[in-house]
Amino acid sequence: MKNNNIIRLGILFAMVMVFLIGNTTLAYESTTSDSQETVIKQVLIETGAEFGWDLGDCFYSDPAFEGASSVYHCPEVWGPRLMYEFKGDDLVGMAGAAYGLDVPILYGGWANEFMPIKIMAHPTEATAKAVIDESLGAVGSVAGFKITDFHNYTAISSDSFGSMEWQADRFFFTALGGNIGVPTDEIAEALYANAVKYGLIGDGGEAVLIPTQDSDGDGVTDDIDQCPGTPAGVAVDSSGCLISEINLTISTDKKTYSPEETVIIQGRIQDTKGGLDSAVVNFNVSSTDYSAKAKATADSAGNYSLKFPIPIDVTQGKFTLLATVSSPDHPSVSKSINFVVGVNTMLLEKNPTTEERFIGVAADGVSTLGVSISLPGCSEGCSNVYMALPEIGKLEGDAIDDFGIIKLDSTGAAELTYQPPAYLTKDQLTRNISVHEMGSRRAWAAELPLVLTYTDANEQEEKIEAEILVSRSPVMMVHGFLGATSTWGKLSTYLNGEKIDTFLGDYGVTNQSIEGLAMVLRTDIRKEKMDYANANIKLIKVDIVAHSMGGLISRYYSNGLPDYPGNVRKLIMVATPNHGVSWSKKITGNIGASWYQTHGIPAEQLYSESSFMNALNSGEKTGAHLNSDIQYGNIYGWSDDWVVSAASAYLNGVSSVSLSDVKHSPDIPGVPSVAITEYLKAWNQVENWLNSDIYRPSLKGSSVEIFKYTGDVYVKDYGLSSAGQEYNLTEAQTKIDSWQSVRTDQDSTAIIHLSIDGVPWGVIFLDPSSEIFLGHLSPQLVEVRLWQGSAAFRTKEDSHFTVPINIKRAENGEWWKYSPKAVVTGLNTEFAVTAGENIEVHSLEGKLVVETPDSTEKGTILSTNDSVAINGETVAAIDPLSKNDLWWLAEDDDFLNSAVVKLLGNEELLMSIVQNIKDNTIASITFIIALGSLIFLLFFAILKFAKKKIVTGILMIILGIISFCIFGGITLFFAINFDDLIAIITNAPINR
Repeated sequence: MKNNNIIRLGILFAMVMVFLIGNTTLAYESTTSDSQETVIKQVLIETGAEFGWDLGDCFYSDPAFEGASSVYHCPEVWGPRLMYEFKGDDLVGMAGAAYGLDVPILYGGWANEFMPIKIMAHPTEATAKAVIDESLGAVGSVAGFKITDFHNYTAISSDSFGSMEWQADRFFFTALGGNIGVPTDEIAEALYANAVKYGLIGDGGEAVLIPTQDSDGDGVTDDIDQCPGTPAGVAVDSSGCLISEINLTISTDKKTYSPEETVIIQGRIQDTKGGLDSAVVNFNVSSTDYSAKAKATADSAGNYSLKFPIPIDVTQGKFTLLATVSSPDHPSVSKSINFVVGVNTMLLEKNPTTEERFIGVAADGVSTLGVSISLPGCSEGCSNVYMALPEIGKLEGDAIDDFGIIKLDSTGAAELTYQPPAYLTKDQLTRNISVHEMGSRRAWAAELPLVLTYTDANEQEEKIEAEILVSRSPVMMVHGFLGATSTWGKLSTYLNGEKIDTFLGDYGVTNQSIEGLAMVLRTDIRKEKMDYANANIKLIKVDIVAHSMGGLISRYYSNGLPDYPGNVRKLIMVATPNHGVSWSKKITGNIGASWYQTHGIPAEQLYSESSFMNALNSGEKTGAHLNSDIQYGNIYGWSDDWVVSAASAYLNGVSSVSLSDVKHSPDIPGVPSVAITEYLKAWNQVENWLNSDIYRPSLKGSSVEIFKYTGDVYVKDYGLSSAGQEYNLTEAQTKIDSWQSVRTDQDSTAIIHLSIDGVPWGVIFLDPSSEIFLGHLSPQLVEVRLWQGSAAFRTKEDSHFTVPINIKRAENGEWWKYSPKAVVTGLNTEFAVTAGENIEVHSLEGKLVVETPDSTEKGTILSTNDSVAINGETVAAIDPLSKNDLWWLAEDDDFLNSAVVKLLGNEELLMSIVQNIKDNTIASITFIIALGSLIFLLFFAILKFAKKKIVTGILMIILGIISFCIFGGITLFFAINFDDLIAIITNAPINR
């Protein structure tokens, strides 16, 4: 182990280097002040001043590293700090106190602290001499150090470290030059001279005996105290006399400044004797997000002046000016005043994309626009500050009340938020604005003036005006794979005429998956939003109108994409196969085949039993298949549009409208029906939903169970998790679901019950040697595929079965290759169907429609007791079934009859009635009369009962009920929409 003296010397000069780079891992520990502390610090201050290290000479440096705050540096006298010595191998604290002077320097390109002077005060001369003796003994063993004579004191110096230290009396002095640019010997000479000057040590090696007594406790020993008896705790100078306080004044030439003006700061520094010549005042100018340093020097009379230019990027704010004066002979004094920067203005929020101010905002349901008011002249007081309330939308915030009165803060500023209305009318859109760089697309906006008035401090009426443009959200128009941008061409032109901005996207990428096309949609929405951002229109959400598979692309984008950015407000689907496609009529089969040749991946995803469809609709019973932040609308053909069935298009929890006699697209040949994408009723519904909230109905739950059976009955599951697994029923009331088949043996039968939200919906009677497959289940239409044998179907009046006959399951998703021999759709009816070579259909009660694969006209309609046989496209009448052939009649199944159909329990009907009462004047008046008369007569009935006039009270109640029924009936007559009643009877959705 090395000698401790060598280690001590090494540590000493290692610490020298630590101070050179301004960073140390040694924690400084304060200790008791030395009795000569005042003199020691005076020596340090005077020595530093000789080299320009004046305590008031501060500067504002660059930050040490990128992103760090800038640092304010001043020379600093420190101490008392604990000193250390070796005890064996350990470095421990020792008696005495260390003092030093730190000065700021640039080292390695950034500012650090450097210690050129240090004085260590030991309790006695003996302890101080012991320290120097330890170091002297180690000098010969450490390279770079030597022993020299310094004013008859033995000193240790090092040219390589730029250091010198010596001991005199009980003090240990250190001078460090290093790389500070000042020779070490000059620092040492100045330190020695000031120590002698103030009597800390004697000249020529003769130490001065310094008594340690301080009778008045002011920190100055009696031998140099020129003012004995000063009270303890008061500030004194090095002679022990009271220090006079500094009187600092500060002012600016104005209270309010415009951006880029110059602030003139002036004042005086004086004490009881007068102005302090050359006194330095340091300034800190700061606001919420700005800070700067400056300083000024007083003249012979103590006056100072400083010009502070306001930075170019400061446009508004309240600034605090803090001035501080420090002096060795006076306590530090600080004072502060305020001034305001800004112009009287009203500005809209800054656009981060263009770094310009927004000029408008979209009424997209979520976007708002900040409005900043700056009246710096009002920081001293204004009155009647008022903002005219906007006719479109509203202004919100803590700074404005319901009457438009503005409350300014201390800087004369206020922050408001403009909230656009949910929707704009066509008449409000008066300004044609350029949003898109290319093409003829134009957008429309409403012009909203903002008018601010106030009375200034001079009682002058002032007014500031601005304007906000409020636009509609753009509409992204998404076509299906059979279509192109032309799919929505006519509707786009129609919506443009209604001042709605539309974007026609192209999603015909060959063999791209639905997920991949959702990414294309994401890019299109980003581009659309960027157009608006570049035009300085704030836009967060867009609307989508999607046809066919475009609806699936949009659904996946907005509720399946992992990083969906939340930028869709409405999704309106038109003829979308929300539950996939399972079969096709022959007339559309060629289209499907052509589709598959160019779009094989999405064509397979379209299959109703595909993994994509399963994932997309997995949460339909709980509502997880929908995004709670999006309003959904659904338009589809009834009972199909030649490609998509109503049962597939229906989406649980989505407001729906069905249209009769429409076809999927103009591309279907030979069918005279109008294409749903070109149907004016569909256009009107789209426009209505774009311009008003879309009602979201409650979720409906479907339930199917095998209620009763005889013999052997089998259920086979074709779902993704257990495809092809068949099991034999062991008990009745067994639940079954979509994508399952039910099969009977030659001696077995089955009765199947269907219900919606617990309300009976329909019954299936399955004959022996028969098999059915459950397809799409919806509250409107249930698809049941009859694979073999025969079955009967019974529904209540507002329910419908559609039965494809003689159809196979689509293999590998190639649904267009499989077409039923016929399709039967019940219309409030009970009917029986036989599959096989000889197809028979019997209408037992009510009406039904029979369609054949190649037919381009409406199907054959059968009434009660009508029966037909189907052979290809030929539909011929046959004898009706005998009642003796209907085995289920003996079962007395009263499942449907057990339900009481209550129209007033229908949620959509109630919503319609409430809205119509609000909109219809006669209905509103009669409703008020009905309710008022009932309350009035009941009130008087209670009074009669109180007077024990029972008979009269009962008569009053009867009259009240009669009056309520009469006027309530009149209200319902004018409030009920008979189209709604028909829609409920046919189980079609109410058109809202």
